[in-house]
Amino acid sequence: MSPALVSRLALGCALALTGGALLADDLRGALVSAYETNPTLQAARASQRATDEGVPIARSAGLPSLSGSATYSNTVNRSALSSVVSPDQVLDAQVNLSVPVYSGGAVKNSIRSAETRVEAGQADLRGTESGVFSQVVAAYLDVISSEAIVGLSKKNVQVLQVNLQSTRDRFEIGDLTRTDVAQSQSRLAQAKSSLRSSQASLAASREKYIQLVGKAPVDLQAPPPLPGMPNSSDEAVQTALDNNPDLLAARQRSKAAGFDSAAAGAGRLPKISLFSGADYTDYLGTLGAG
Repeated sequence: MSPALVSRLALGCALALTGGALLADDLRGALVSAYETNPTLQAARASQRATDEGVPIARSAGLPSLSGSATYSNTVNRSALSSVVSPDQVLDAQVNLSVPVYSGGAVKNSIRSAETRVEAGQADLRGTESGVFSQVVAAYLDVISSEAIVGLSKKNVQVLQVNLQSTRDRFEIGDLTRTDVAQSQSRLAQAKSSLRSSQASLAASREKYIQLVGKAPVDLQAPPPLPGMPNSSDEAVQTALDNNPDLLAARQRSKAAGFDSAAAGAGRLPKISLFSGADYTDYLGTLGAG
């Protein structure tokens, strides 16, 4: 199953089924539940949201900046002569505005790099989704297979128990020997051991399913046939090369590195900015008030 097909299947299910919690009794329900609750997907989405914030951060370097400061000073215990020459109270305020005009392409390339990394992160998220969905499908089929093996093992034990009782009855009438009874007991013991092993495998499969889907498997149905499968191995390889999210993410990161290099190279070029400022001083009526 290609990652792109699994991703499309799960996303289609998520759009088709909305509302309350659904019992994961079929493959579609299991995929929807994993899409909504799986912690690995939740973490990947949170990481992508953090990557998205890189774009406004890069844009901020090209925005105007406004800064201001204010200082108040008050002088106490001064002589009468000094109070005439200098004020007792001073309020200073400053406001500065800076508008970048030209940065040699550093801001432009930084924005392109951030946007390209967002696209790479989106491809990574699709890859994570595909990986989780593949694990869900495997866990779903493991539960079905383990349940079938447990059922067969139980029937085998029941058959061998009947066979052992029949062997004992025939031994009582002298039709079989003690060796035949021992062999029948050995076969039954081996079947019980296989049953316990298959039950342990079923428990492990169920726990893996719960880990991925977020709920216990309930009456799992046989999965439907996969639609849109490639007609040949060459077509499958070409589809993977064109749509594999890991390859797409690597290509986007390569582009982002190129933009980073261009942004770093802009440091050799001159930068042009416009500055404006205003100063305000108020002696609050204390100049020459001695």
